[in-house]
Amino acid sequence: MSTKLLLTLVVLLAGEDLYGEQSDRAGGSAVRWLTVCATSCASNPFGITGRGTISGNAATPQGERGFLLQHDGAVTYVDTPGNILIELLKGNNSGEFVGSHFSPADSLVHAFVRDRNGLMRSFVYPGAAVTVAGGITDSGAVVGSYTADPTTAAGWVSFIEKSGTFPLTLQYADPPASGTIALGINEKGSIVGVFTLTGSSALHAFERLRDGRFLEITFSGAQETYLSDINESGVATGFWRDQSGVYHGLLYADGLCHSVDPPPSPSGYRNSTLNGINSAGQIVGVSFAKSPGDGDGFLMTFAPSGNQSGRAVSSPRIPCAAPRP
Repeated sequence: MSTKLLLTLVVLLAGEDLYGEQSDRAGGSAVRWLTVCATSCASNPFGITGRGTISGNAATPQGERGFLLQHDGAVTYVDTPGNILIELLKGNNSGEFVGSHFSPADSLVHAFVRDRNGLMRSFVYPGAAVTVAGGITDSGAVVGSYTADPTTAAGWVSFIEKSGTFPLTLQYADPPASGTIALGINEKGSIVGVFTLTGSSALHAFERLRDGRFLEITFSGAQETYLSDINESGVATGFWRDQSGVYHGLLYADGLCHSVDPPPSPSGYRNSTLNGINSAGQIVGVSFAKSPGDGDGFLMTFAPSGNQSGRAVSSPRIPCAAPRP
């Protein structure tokens, strides 16, 4: 499983003519298809802060670059000079954003934190070939994962990092995971992500509660379930993949899941993932052709019912959490 696939995510938001996007409205919901280049380019938004700043990657005319899209539509591109950008992920309300890059100097994948002034601090978990950051709290705690396997096929362990130290590592243990990849964290210390089992590449979602207990999150009938972010109210975003291979957006809270499908994108894409959520309930995501990656990024205000054009369609909430030791 590639690092790119493991770190791929989506967006929804309210507002009047913000971000400079085309709007598709009906029945009280709004989908805004994002434009992060002067000319149209594929994008993959991963996170949205409480201040409304959207972060992610875009296939710009200059190549793959990170981007920060502000509430007023202003775009800042993020590069890692001397290194190869893999992903720009999520940020906090202090203006810090996390991501990962490949360093030709040591042939390792580094996690990084970009501060509000654009300065970057990179780090590698001791002994790791690949270190990735998934999210960051307002207090500067980074959640991420590492593996000593340069192919990234196995051996993933998750961690909390702060100021160059690693006060916590975590691994899903029941059933024993072959890899645990933490992708999102909130200020209360709840963590979401995915794990894999020996002999299978299928992704299984989890929530780790602040007391250290795990919940396995499985959408009914899914061949894969994925959680990528969680807000202060405990609402998490992600996706589930049905038995025919189609990707659907997923919202999870309090042991219940429901599926969310935005309308067809400007490119006609129907596969979608929900990647990031803030405390106002604003969500970011992407629609794509066949597998998660750059596509038509979107920002949307979620409407819980309806199936008209331009309106998100959701399933009823269903139980989907199983407690684990």
